[in-house]
Amino acid sequence: MKKGSPEFATSVTYLVPATAMIWGYTLLDEPIGWSLIIGLILILSGVFITNRGGRIRKERVAAVPK
Repeated sequence: MKKGSPEFATSVTYLVPATAMIWGYTLLDEPIGWSLIIGLILILSGVFITNRGGRIRKERVAAVPK
């Protein structure tokens, strides 16, 4: 973790759910239904909001006069 960059960590966070879905379909013959796609969208949007939220807070803290 110390050697990895934030960009790498973010890309892994976004790619793991999608690749898990693909591997499940390919190797385990799991069906890809609407509930799986909606779950994927919820996970990815939650990760996006969480990552975006940290930047907004840092910008607000930086904007506060000292």
